[in-house]
Amino acid sequence: MVFDLYGEMIRCQRAASFRIIAFKSVLGSIAVGMCDKETKRIQDAARDAKRELSETLNDIARSIPQPESLKSTEWEWTHKDNGDGWEVFSFPVIAIGHGILWASTVVLSNTGAHRAIIVQADLGSLCDPSSTIRTQIKTPLSEAATQTLIDIGLAFQR
Repeated sequence: MVFDLYGEMIRCQRAASFRIIAFKSVLGSIAVGMCDKETKRIQDAARDAKRELSETLNDIARSIPQPESLKSTEWEWTHKDNGDGWEVFSFPVIAIGHGILWASTVVLSNTGAHRAIIVQADLGSLCDPSSTIRTQIKTPLSEAATQTLIDIGLAFQR
C-alpha cells in the first residue's frame, strides 16, 4: 500500500485498509501502514507537510469567494511528543482537481525503534456536519478524529 504525503510516496512493509459502511453506503475509509524502513524520510515528509499545507490553503483561499470560511475546516498541521519516544504529526493531505479531496493524516514516528506509522482516513461523508448521517452515527472518528487516528496508529504498532 502506498501513502501520499504531499507528493512523497511512501510504501509501507505492512498495511491494512478498512471501509466504513453504513446505510448501504461506503461512508469513509481508513488505511494504516507500519513502515520499518525510511523512518527519516517519513519524518521529513511529515515536517514538510506544514509548508505544503500552508501553500495549498493559500491557493484555495485565492480561488474562493469567502476565504475566511477556510478557518472552519480546522485544516491545520500539528506536531507533539506523545511520550515513549513517539512523535506525532497530524495534518490533512489535500488534493485539488475537479473539487477538493482530503485525507486526515497522522504520522507517528519513533526514531529509536526505527519505525513510522501512517494513518490516513477519508471521513468526509461520515463526519460532514451538514449531513444527517453525523447525527445518526455517533463515533469518535467524527467527534475526536485526530486523537482517534493516533490511537489506531498506536494500537497497530503493538
